[in-house]
Amino acid sequence: MDARIAYALFKGLEGDRFTFIHAGDLHDSHTARLIELGEAAMEGADAPRSARQRLAYVMVEAYQNIIRHRAPLAPDMARGTGRSIFMVRCHEGAQQVVAVNPLHRADLPELERSLKDIEGLDAKGLKERFLRRLGTEGHRARGGAGLGLIEMARRSGQDLRHDMRELGPDHVLFLLQARFGDHPEIDRGIAMTAVLSGTIIQQDIVLLFKGPRTAMVEETLLELAANGHVTDTEACRRGTLSAFALLDQLAGKGGPCLVVLAREGERCAVTVGAVCTQGPQERLADLVRSVNAMDEQARRATYRDQLLGRNDVSDPLLLAIVELARCSHQPIAMGAFPLPRGAFVTVSALV
Repeated sequence: MDARIAYALFKGLEGDRFTFIHAGDLHDSHTARLIELGEAAMEGADAPRSARQRLAYVMVEAYQNIIRHRAPLAPDMARGTGRSIFMVRCHEGAQQVVAVNPLHRADLPELERSLKDIEGLDAKGLKERFLRRLGTEGHRARGGAGLGLIEMARRSGQDLRHDMRELGPDHVLFLLQARFGDHPEIDRGIAMTAVLSGTIIQQDIVLLFKGPRTAMVEETLLELAANGHVTDTEACRRGTLSAFALLDQLAGKGGPCLVVLAREGERCAVTVGAVCTQGPQERLADLVRSVNAMDEQARRATYRDQLLGRNDVSDPLLLAIVELARCSHQPIAMGAFPLPRGAFVTVSALV
């Protein structure tokens, strides 16, 4: 990925404390990880456990709505303008969950009626509507969708917002937003989703994360990276793990960062970014140039020396760069963008 695009994503999500976007092959098997991700999203927010549980519930319900109710499309459209996208963004004291998926145009009127039917209801009204709908329609496919909407509104404590984009004569792209709390970014959430969707489609982004990289976040990203987005899933996982080792040196184990996984043909482009001061930035640039200039034999020897600590040589940053270079099918690419304090640096590899 071009470093300028990674920087634009970082700046565009600057007001987010935590961002997670899944725009690859969305599978039902990913659902369990979302519960853990909901917990990770609220870390450091001083939120009570009940708030964490409500966010996790809405995340899972929104994700399941995509899985269960998206309309099948031709492959080119499904990876293009009809792409399904799941997104959670956390701000200071507020969160939003956005689900994007294609729908048959014929299903749209009933969905809009369901949303209009619950608009403005308080918790008691939503509960009564849920019980009444459950009694009349049960958990049949479309009735289940309506029940899920009621529960998302009840758990979030606010009306759901939605929008649509045209997808030709038979389909529309449906955008649904659930929100917790109040923040200016939430009011711009659906419009921002449309902007992000353009970049996601153009760059074929399958996963994006911005925020503190905790152990739980790392495990989730690694599992999703190895879950069928590209042909060689093990290479994708190994390259992502090497990029994490590099981030450890740039931003610390729990430091804020940007991680983007995108498809380039049948391979995975791994891009990571972090804010660092001038000294580490210059040293990183020197080491990237040095490692890119090595042939495979020299890289292998450097890797062994660093790994084994030979000749009293131990440089964790060099080891991380060599590890990533050994996974990459192209020279490692680096970018640097000045900030008021330090710079935002990016490193990309095609694995």
